[in-house]
Amino acid sequence: MEWLNINQLTKEMVSARLSELTDPIDAAVEIMEKTIIVSLKEVEALRPGHRQTVVAACQGTLTALLLKEYDLRPASVKVLHAMVRVANKINHDPTELSTLALHGIADMGRFVSKDKIIAIRAAIDAEFMGAGDAFQKIVDGAPLAGSEETQPIVR
Repeated sequence: MEWLNINQLTKEMVSARLSELTDPIDAAVEIMEKTIIVSLKEVEALRPGHRQTVVAACQGTLTALLLKEYDLRPASVKVLHAMVRVANKINHDPTELSTLALHGIADMGRFVSKDKIIAIRAAIDAEFMGAGDAFQKIVDGAPLAGSEETQPIVR
């Protein structure tokens, strides 16, 4: 498979659609879902590049929403719900996909305040018991998802 810049591609597709929709967060997450499903539909076992695709699609989606000044709390929760749907459609482990999504969500710490990351964590934890703790571990200990150092985390 030829390398695609999934982060940029997803961000541009989501940004283009946001201004014309009545529920832009749902539409953005739907685009992200479709991107991941198309990218992974014939993949039996996730390899590092596949994992990075999931992280990048989440990053692109949330970055586009942030650029349009949408609240990342409900968006992050919807991204995690989407991972369960994606996992069911492509027969992959929802926990693994959700963990990869948490990496993409945690990457938003580059753009938002610590208070907003704390609020995102609370929203995630309220919807998915224990996921807030997993998110916090990623925020505290994981290098940014686009960095070279991330490779051991998303293998």
